[in-house]
Amino acid sequence: TITLYIPDIISTYPDFTDGYTLSEVREFCDKHGISLKVEEDENITSGVITSQSREPGTKIIKGSSITIKIGK
Repeated sequence: TITLYIPDIISTYPDFTDGYTLSEVREFCDKHGISLKVEEDENITSGVITSQSREPGTKIIKGSSITIKIGK
């Protein structure tokens, strides 16, 4: 008798505002098949991500999109 266990793995969005770089966000999106839109803001420190359109902890759906706001 063989018992096979298949885990129910659900991937969720991390909090990109917690120290992620733009290249790390791009890699994450490429890995999960997510379309990335980047909005630049001159009033924010360069390279700092201040917001994301998908809440941290939200389930990832392949083919969806996310928008991040980052300092220019």
